[in-house]
Amino acid sequence: MRARQPPPTRTRPATCCPTSAGRPSELARTSGQPVDIDERLRHLADEQARLVRRLETAADCEAEAVLRDGELIADAAGDHRGDGKLGKLVAERLPEISLPDLLIEVDGWTGFTERLTPAGAAKSRSEELPCVLYAAILAEATNLGLTGMARASRFTYEQLEWTTDWYLRESTLRDANAGLVDYHHALPLTMSWGSGQLSSSDGQRFATRTRGPETGALPRYFGHRRRGVQMYSWTSDQYSQYDSRVIAANVRDATHTLDGILDNQTALEIEEHTTDTHGYTEMIFAAYDLLDLRFVPRIRDLDRQRLYQHGTSTTGEASELLRHRLRPELIIPHGESLFRLAASLKHGWAPASLLLSRLQASGPRNPLARALQEYGRLVKPTSSSTGSATSSCADATAGSSTRARTSTGYGASCSTPTKGSPGTATPTSNKNKRSASP
Repeated sequence: MRARQPPPTRTRPATCCPTSAGRPSELARTSGQPVDIDERLRHLADEQARLVRRLETAADCEAEAVLRDGELIADAAGDHRGDGKLGKLVAERLPEISLPDLLIEVDGWTGFTERLTPAGAAKSRSEELPCVLYAAILAEATNLGLTGMARASRFTYEQLEWTTDWYLRESTLRDANAGLVDYHHALPLTMSWGSGQLSSSDGQRFATRTRGPETGALPRYFGHRRRGVQMYSWTSDQYSQYDSRVIAANVRDATHTLDGILDNQTALEIEEHTTDTHGYTEMIFAAYDLLDLRFVPRIRDLDRQRLYQHGTSTTGEASELLRHRLRPELIIPHGESLFRLAASLKHGWAPASLLLSRLQASGPRNPLARALQEYGRLVKPTSSSTGSATSSCADATAGSSTRARTSTGYGASCSTPTKGSPGTATPTSNKNKRSASP
């Protein structure tokens, strides 16, 4: 009997293989950080010491976090957007327009319906198709439904259903939304609100009547008999929503904050991101820093956070806040693996929510999870609201600008616009802030 030959080994090109991210040159290009983990830890230790020294001189500065009698006092710095009078004056002068007219006019500017391509290979479009698309979009956006829109318009239910199935798919809607965000970003007036480099994210929970892969039980919001989902959205400081996804209602927001940023298909170059207190963990701090992004969440009970010190112990009143010692021996042996992780996320080889949720679920038994968490403990004091408040306190003007940008970016995604002041939100303090979700 002839011996069975083993199947030929198939290798993928280096450009497609995640292990190619392990090369030092690839790691440096992908993450934007030094590939030497010792050098990176020294840099973060120096940054931490600098912020501690500046915190000691910030006692008389108007900041969100100051040091008084050896304790960190965290409080809101007030409303940086004024009393809303200007917004009310502008809103009173805006002309009223119907939703169909608004869609038609915006489509004339941006041509977003051209991005709603059919699922088949057909390229011809009837003259009536844009009107059917407007009706189908309004039916979904207003929760009127296709049946209600068929009764309220001249289109039949079959026309609306066919158009929705063939044109309003997730991929085409993402492409059309990206076109709207890019057009909005290019407007000169938009730069008055922000540069488009800061964004925020938050979720809203909705009860559902059916069960599905994304539904979850959350008695606090839905009772003991109902389940729900969470609509998680990413919003830039220019008040444009560049991504939105349905996630399970009973998972922590922090697991998904990177998904919208890494899968950003718009012209926005996000460099800084903020969330509420549910949007952060120490692993998330580490992931953002490895990806050369700045993470500045609005942390609840900031004065009760456990802060870790690395490097030479500093003297002074502010150094007493760093009561815990970092364990670099958990990080250094896995420095290359941390950069491999960043490269995998950057290139989209693994969704950030999936990879981070698996690491968090593995617990302290996983050495990579321990290294990532320990690295995040070093990054947190230099990136969170404490770091931004203390580092900017030496310059009161710069500090106010930083606080206003972070507060504005956060309010853009998690608040409900009030009448007469579209897109504005009431700032909340760190002392009484709980959950931004309903």
